Amino acid sequence: MNFFLFIVFAVFVILMNLFVFFFLPETKGTPIEEMEIVWKKHGFWSRYTTDVKSDKKDVIDSDV
Repeated sequence: MNFFLFIVFAVFVILMNLFVFFFLPETKGTPIEEMEIVWKKHGFWSRYTTDVKSDKKDVIDSDV
């Protein structure tokens, strides 16, 4: 019973590492304006993105 919490935590850490490895794309060096494209190209997350037709120049030049 002493190691129960350790085992639970270890399993959780392993599962979260697998999630990060398989479900989150690499974003190093990717500008924020291109993140929509990254999510659309990813195998899993592409079904959860919307089809918004926007040009990169329109996004950069838009006012906030």
